[in-house]
Amino acid sequence: MTHAAKSLAVLPLTTVVAACYSSGLVQSGELMTSRSGLPVRASISFPSGVYRALQNIAKQKKVSLAWVVRDAADKYVAAEAGRLKRHGAT
Repeated sequence: MTHAAKSLAVLPLTTVVAACYSSGLVQSGELMTSRSGLPVRASISFPSGVYRALQNIAKQKKVSLAWVVRDAADKYVAAEAGRLKRHGAT
């Protein structure tokens, strides 16, 4: 692991994400793809109530549950980056 990678490993994820957005290295949604441009696969566990709510949202919007989760994650990351930028954390 390089020195830079070791340094990033100890920073909170929200700080790293905020730095990516505030530096202009990425735009909204770009953190959801790998360097090759292909989506990165993740396995996530949800409490049963949250999972049912996500299923209902997907059904109402006529999209996949995965789409709902990706959309929510993208909005969360953008909001956190904005919040951290407003508070001067980078």
